[in-house]
Amino acid sequence: MLYSQTTDPEELQELLALLGESSFIAPDDVREQLVENGHIASLAKMYEKKNDLSALIDLYVKVADGVWKDESIVDPIGKTKLLLQGSRDRDLVQGYALWLLKRDRPGGLKVRKEHWIRSGRVL
Repeated sequence: MLYSQTTDPEELQELLALLGESSFIAPDDVREQLVENGHIASLAKMYEKKNDLSALIDLYVKVADGVWKDESIVDPIGKTKLLLQGSRDRDLVQGYALWLLKRDRPGGLKVRKEHWIRSGRVL
């Protein structure tokens, strides 16, 4: 893929622009190369653009756990918490609630509490 191995700031900007502007490039088509070359933030932007919340949360979880590395992604745990707080997807919240509780106990409890309230459950 064009610029996939670059570290040049100008080329990285061009890569981001290309990925952000094209509606023909699917994240799954370039995921492996972007991850392999450490362009996790570029992949995150693609997931944001596609509104793929599940894939975006999974990406931040992998960065927080050190599976994927990208120094430009700051506070992946906080980003995961914010995405879960805004989600109405019960399975998604339940799937990551324990993970979040282990890394940010107050944040994880807040996410669970808000989700219970939105779903009409009594605490």
